[in-house]
Amino acid sequence: MASSRPFRFAVQATKARSGGEWRTLARRIEDLRFSTLFLADHYLGHGPASSESRQPPQHLAPITAMAVAAAVTETLRIGCRVFCVDYHVPAVLAKEAATLDLLSDGRLEFGIGAGWSAPEYRAMGLEFAPGRGGSPSSKR
Repeated sequence: MASSRPFRFAVQATKARSGGEWRTLARRIEDLRFSTLFLADHYLGHGPASSESRQPPQHLAPITAMAVAAAVTETLRIGCRVFCVDYHVPAVLAKEAATLDLLSDGRLEFGIGAGWSAPEYRAMGLEFAPGRGGSPSSKR
């Protein structure tokens, strides 16, 4: 007989006006018994590329924000919904992830994938090579 795992709920946050606000938010999410605090691996602020990609501005870099959230909580898992492999040097990202997992006592949830936002790639000076068929944002 397979053991069942409880259904979990997570929160995704992308901004804070201060370090204190971010720390308070992480603690509140933990106090409310959510399982995980997720960030997104996007780097656009306000501007034409953000508008074109239809992405809300991302105010926090995920690795640093995840580390701070882990430091001020005890049970809250931390993660980035999906790290875009093209935005990071793979070996450096692997080391950062391993370090976050170690320092958070195994609370990292790690996902990695391909990017999808052609406008964001252009804004970051990266080449966007869509997969077969492409995505809606690759046709812009």
